[in-house]
Amino acid sequence: MTTSTSIAEWSRPASVLTRCVLYLLTTVLLVVCWYCVRLNWSLGALHPSPVSGAMPEEDLASLWMAGHLARLGHLDWLYTAPLYEAWRHRMFGPTLGPLPWIYPPTVLLLGVPLSWLPLPAAFLLWDAGTLLAAVLVLRRAGLPWPILLLGLAAPASWRSLVLGQYGVIAGALVVAGTLISPRRPVRAGIMLGLCTLKPQQGMILPVAWLAARNWRAIAAAAGVAVSLALLVAGWLGTGSWQLFLTQGTRSMHALVEAAPPTGYINSGVSVFWAARTLGAGVAPAYVLQGMAALAAIVFAYRAWRRPEADPLARMAVTVSLSLLLTPYGYTSDMVACSIALVAVVARNGWRIRPWHGLFWLWPGCCHMVAPGFGMILNPVAVTATAAMAWRQLPKPG
Repeated sequence: MTTSTSIAEWSRPASVLTRCVLYLLTTVLLVVCWYCVRLNWSLGALHPSPVSGAMPEEDLASLWMAGHLARLGHLDWLYTAPLYEAWRHRMFGPTLGPLPWIYPPTVLLLGVPLSWLPLPAAFLLWDAGTLLAAVLVLRRAGLPWPILLLGLAAPASWRSLVLGQYGVIAGALVVAGTLISPRRPVRAGIMLGLCTLKPQQGMILPVAWLAARNWRAIAAAAGVAVSLALLVAGWLGTGSWQLFLTQGTRSMHALVEAAPPTGYINSGVSVFWAARTLGAGVAPAYVLQGMAALAAIVFAYRAWRRPEADPLARMAVTVSLSLLLTPYGYTSDMVACSIALVAVVARNGWRIRPWHGLFWLWPGCCHMVAPGFGMILNPVAVTATAAMAWRQLPKPG
């Protein structure tokens, strides 16, 4: 399907009401996003955000501060919650809420260079750079322009950019790596190896490539991941990994297993958090998460055992299922899933249904709906996208 044909088909409304509602909600959402950004920056870089109570440049500020601590040789402060909180309060004031550092030391390869810049400049460079890189990576992978533009215009991307998160570039790398892996396995493996900095969106790709017997892609991904880990160990010392595997993982478990309601769980995308919002205890929620992960692995394996499958449909199945593997993940990690949803609509002749618009918009409004509804519904949107893509795969035999 050519780009001009795709645009022409997309321009023919399947339902006037559906399109009008979609346009209206999209406009409202973009206005809300812009308003949040302006609020976040209205008080300057040394005040908490009136939106989140956190730093005005949101999650990127944590990476920026981590880069500072690494440069100063204070990794023990970074992974020790009281010391890290004291440093955050020193940098941004005493009214910030608690936010532990839980990320692997490999992300400091990004945090240290950014920490040399003023925080607002680092934020702008990060957002502009990751968005441009995402567009280039997706185009190099052959993703048609209509799917690319509508996928990256989704609220999941806006959430990622407003927060200064990894979702846009990580989602682009996973989508591109999934698409090109049959013909460019080494390049696809490199992309997945880079995603180990933020692995939620690509955790299922090793299963897919195992099913496809794509050993070169698996080897390339493992080589990049090991190289990054060794690079950080040589630069910051092996103690950086020891701190992460002990204090970092302990903070991660405390964050994931905290009892709802909490603000960050309202933006969660995992089956574990969905079960917790429904009243399940930690152990039953882990059981449900394990069942969801096992089902995702089985379906991904089956999808990649079909060599005749359409690349777009198989990509959509794969990247959607990946979000069901881990108990930790947010709407900013749903960028690849949004691209997958647009790909599903494109393969269906651009016939837009109301639920397509709802799932496309959902990452931008779920955190507002969840407190009143009493549970998070993000896993429903992810599973529905995977199911719609699965129906577009060829029948076995």
